[in-house]
Amino acid sequence: VVWLDLTAQAKNESQVRIRWRWQFTGNTEYCWLLDDVELFDENPLHEHAVWGTLTGQGDFAGGLNGWTVAYANDTCRWRWSDKALVHFPNGGEADGFGSSPTLNNGVAMVNPTFCKDFDEPVNFQFTHTSLTSPGINLSGIAPGTRLSLQFHQTVRTGNEAFSNLPVTGVAISMDGGATFI
Repeated sequence: VVWLDLTAQAKNESQVRIRWRWQFTGNTEYCWLLDDVELFDENPLHEHAVWGTLTGQGDFAGGLNGWTVAYANDTCRWRWSDKALVHFPNGGEADGFGSSPTLNNGVAMVNPTFCKDFDEPVNFQFTHTSLTSPGINLSGIAPGTRLSLQFHQTVRTGNEAFSNLPVTGVAISMDGGATFI
């Protein structure tokens, strides 16, 4: 579980979007699963969610539900998985692990092992993909209230070239996705 304080960036903004981005280096990336994305108007432990509790918002129940994937022509991109478990085409040791307490309704997943043919490896070095939330209106957050982002993730990266590990990142936009910080 990851918690990020977004108070300074997103509080009282009406066009918030959150983007998860992975840049592949071509060095045995395994997977990144994302599920149960929620925004809280206090500490997430207090459970005052302001976004993400409705079916289809951040739980990926039944699909990506308005989340957008950039670089849709890339063979390595975020997809919805109804099984919510990572499968490796070569039957790797981690076959079948998941990401969150609500795996039963699916997850957003990027699985680079499907981007290459193990008999004839395809060089996909330095490709990237991003998953961006639908617009989130946070303009009604009360003054003085903190804003937290919580999400469940499983990230498994390769370890062959420590200087070339994949870059995973979370960015936020307050202008409807025109720019991200």
